[in-house]
Amino acid sequence: MKTFFKCLLLTSLIGSVAVAYASGANSSTIPLGSIKVLPHQTGKVSLASLQDQIIYNVSCTITDTTNIQNKTIMSFITDTCSGANKDFSLNGKDLGDICLGPFQVALPAQQVNTFVAQSVYNWNGNINFINTDDTDTIAVNNCVANPVV
Repeated sequence: MKTFFKCLLLTSLIGSVAVAYASGANSSTIPLGSIKVLPHQTGKVSLASLQDQIIYNVSCTITDTTNIQNKTIMSFITDTCSGANKDFSLNGKDLGDICLGPFQVALPAQQVNTFVAQSVYNWNGNINFINTDDTDTIAVNNCVANPVV
């Protein structure tokens, strides 16, 4: 009888550790890296490292690295989308539904701009940063994916 209770306790403990490990893996921030986007080029931040079936908000900082123009025009779009996706925002201003993009915005120069893509998945493929400017290079830095809980 003692052996039975020991086995039951051990099984319960192992199950609890497995559940804690799995839920911890889903709640981790995933770094997605940084890119430079030259004039008239598209830079891609890959979402392939995101876990299946987990919803994420992706945030990045964006700066105009050359500051030749006062307002560089940027566009944002994902490779694929669905009604499960939500909105893009820049500096807290809602740009609209991801599926209705690409969105063109004037990027304020000489400041660090905060970009957020809400409710994205690994099947969205990439977030594409399109630099439509003639002269300025754009830095997209510190992109991270945070799971939505």
